[in-house]
Amino acid sequence: SSAMPQAKSAGAQAKRARPKNARERAAHHLGAKKVLWIPALVVGALCSVLGLVCLVVGPVKLLTTPSLTSGEGKWGPVFIDEPFKGVEEKWELVQGPDGRWWFIATDAETFEWENGRPKPAQGGWDLPVRPAQESVKFSRLSAAAEARAGEGKRYLIFGPIFLVIGPVLLFLSLWMRRDIRLVAEAEKAETAEQVEKAEKAEKAEKAEKTTESA
Repeated sequence: SSAMPQAKSAGAQAKRARPKNARERAAHHLGAKKVLWIPALVVGALCSVLGLVCLVVGPVKLLTTPSLTSGEGKWGPVFIDEPFKGVEEKWELVQGPDGRWWFIATDAETFEWENGRPKPAQGGWDLPVRPAQESVKFSRLSAAAEARAGEGKRYLIFGPIFLVIGPVLLFLSLWMRRDIRLVAEAEKAETAEQVEKAEKAEKAEKAEKTTESA
């Protein structure tokens, strides 16, 4: 039973301890606000700009990935390999059941898969075929395309994150700046009021002395 009055008195003290007006609320942690509002403003602005840049650069990188192929053939995309004896070699890219890519001759009429490798269908002509990974040009372009696409995706991931962090920091910065200004204006008003009271007291004292001397 004694615990209940103690709890009530603690609650009453907590309520009394809360700031009663805007100035008292603004004065909470005023020193930290004076230190942090400018860094928060700078970082928030930078994050907002970075977020916009990321959302522009990301799609550009995705749309400008190096092209691996030049058109579409009968069986798949056409890939022109490095010149061989002065003549460019044209192949068609086909992906096997295991995910590997293969070059097959562009004039292949038919083929089938055997152990993950393309081969002529029964009764078909000999089929020139080789793994796409053996081509230096294909490997180089694939690596460049994969790297650029990865960069574009990272930009699109970090862009929205920056656009969330930036405005939040800007809002906190402006809120801290508002509290600093509010306290400064209140102190200025108090100082003016004190000066005015002092001047009135001084005038009253002078008037009283004048009356006494008369």
